[in-house]
Amino acid sequence: MPLTVHPSEPRFLFFWNHKVASRSLIHGLQSAFPDLRTYAQPGFRPPLDDTHWPRFMVVRNPWARVASCFRNKCRDALGALARNGSLEPCQRHLLKALGAWPCRPETGARRLAGLQFDEFVELLPVVRDGNSHFRLQVDVLRHATPPKSRLSWAGRGLGTLLHLGRTHYLTPDLLKARQSEARDRIALSVVKEQRVRLIRLERIFDEWWEVEEALGKEVPLPWHARSASGDDWKALYDSALQERVASLYRTDLEMFGYETDPPSSESNQKV
Repeated sequence: MPLTVHPSEPRFLFFWNHKVASRSLIHGLQSAFPDLRTYAQPGFRPPLDDTHWPRFMVVRNPWARVASCFRNKCRDALGALARNGSLEPCQRHLLKALGAWPCRPETGARRLAGLQFDEFVELLPVVRDGNSHFRLQVDVLRHATPPKSRLSWAGRGLGTLLHLGRTHYLTPDLLKARQSEARDRIALSVVKEQRVRLIRLERIFDEWWEVEEALGKEVPLPWHARSASGDDWKALYDSALQERVASLYRTDLEMFGYETDPPSSESNQKV
């Protein structure tokens, strides 16, 4: 995921995270700090001593995030294709997991639009580590700390490229990194050592003032970030799907302080 850096006073780092209105938040930050710089991955940023720079990241309830991915990348696939003119990499990843790629964009979009939520969840063990829309949110913080030297910075960049290559949706199966609980636990232990201000999307309008206070400037939140509020996503789940998503994203649930038990819902009817 990209990293946005403000290299002059006030210096800070903003870690992007899919499905948390990051692009909207970046637009708000750019209005206040026009000289922001964005790098494709945190490991690619210049080897500066940013140890004491404020760091921010917005996180989201994993159950809500999975539901948002489904609605945006599957249910709205035909509409998104009309708007974008092509399928997104994460959508091609899903189609490959279905054994339906390569195909015509319209055919692929129709296939994705026809998926039910339980079918989408069944694909997550295959696609989770191969695209940032599905990946653990803790992965965004893999390289939050600065490198200790230019040599370690170069090694970090090469390691990032290798990691991306091994998880990319077109990587041959024999070369792919395998999902494992042990790797998830290692990622959790590494990220727990990072000094990053985490803001829950569900509480962003109550907590954003902390970002403004740290930066010494008002940064208006974009109005369309409000679409993240609400709990209508719960209607997509039954108990089995809740448990499945909890198992896949337990590392995020623990790291960001969300309840590790599935959420209660007044309706168990899948939409």
